[in-house]
Amino acid sequence: FIAAGTSVPDAISSIIVARQGQGDMAVANSIGSNVFDILLGLGLPWFIASAFVYKEPSIVRTDDLWIGIGFLFGVVIFL
Repeated sequence: FIAAGTSVPDAISSIIVARQGQGDMAVANSIGSNVFDILLGLGLPWFIASAFVYKEPSIVRTDDLWIGIGFLFGVVIFL
């Protein structure tokens, strides 16, 4: 429900400015909103958990990182 609560107002504002002929502003709004949501929504809880709850560095395994990178490039190329 939180994702819908933050994304719906951004989508509505993007639709409004796109109908006013400012498509670049609508795209910038959606990209900026998603980047902010991802950085704050993933980064802040991870920082709080590692700094105050676990009090030790998190180890991120990168064994299967190439699979995720491949999916991302595939989406960019085919869409």
